[in-house]
Amino acid sequence: DRLQLSANEMVDAIRGDIRDWMQADRTRKAVVVYLASAERERSLPEVWMDPQADVLALLNDAPLDISRSILYAIAAIAEGVPFVNFTPAPGAAIPAVAAYARKQGVPVLGNDGKTGETLMKTALAPMFRDRRFNVMAWEGYNMLGNKDGAALEDPKRAASKLANKDKVLGSILHESPGLHSGVRIDFVPSLHDWKTAMDFVHFEGFLGAKMQLQFTWHGSDSALAAPLILDLARIALLAQARGEGGVVHAAAAFFKNPLEFEEHDFHRQMDLLRKWMRSGA
Repeated sequence: DRLQLSANEMVDAIRGDIRDWMQADRTRKAVVVYLASAERERSLPEVWMDPQADVLALLNDAPLDISRSILYAIAAIAEGVPFVNFTPAPGAAIPAVAAYARKQGVPVLGNDGKTGETLMKTALAPMFRDRRFNVMAWEGYNMLGNKDGAALEDPKRAASKLANKDKVLGSILHESPGLHSGVRIDFVPSLHDWKTAMDFVHFEGFLGAKMQLQFTWHGSDSALAAPLILDLARIALLAQARGEGGVVHAAAAFFKNPLEFEEHDFHRQMDLLRKWMRSGA
């Protein structure tokens, strides 16, 4: 039972899985994509925040409840395989792990795939900012019916997801200092793989005229996520072919909480991705 393994043993087991799969598939290239359900936030010893720390040595004294996303990231990097984290879990966001990826020359991409309501927020919020509308409130209510929705019923599992979904607005709408925003997620089993988001935006225009925008987003979770994962795998392999190790900042447009990247404006993120794609042409 792998749940009883130490962190070192778990990393060794994952590395074996990667090698076995590549041998069975007769491939020399692979990408590890982390797609587990949202997990509870866990603290790590401060030494993990040191980019100079030896990650493999740190595993010897790793907490028993260390995030599996970190172990998968370390295993992938150790095998020279790019790592994509599509979840809110830390993965390669830990400074010591990100530094290990740079040293090993392995691309890492993350965190938390941006497929629905947050995608809409990061596309629409720049319009309010650039038209100088003062956004007073932006409230979002989400309903999910799949395993992710069930996992997010646990407040401790939902905490990082909710924080990632909400913080993008503060980053983009910094000229709306009084912004009141909130996000709620509920599990609705009958929706199955579908998710619905209902957003209410209260904003102020010329001469203080108060106006509203309301929209509903209804989408298939799998159909929204699958093409992004395929593109992220291709981007990861392209970065590796170019000899780029560490965080691939150009992939920020795919994530709610992009690694080592504070720009959340979707249009600016896409500009960066296009420039990066052209740079190797």
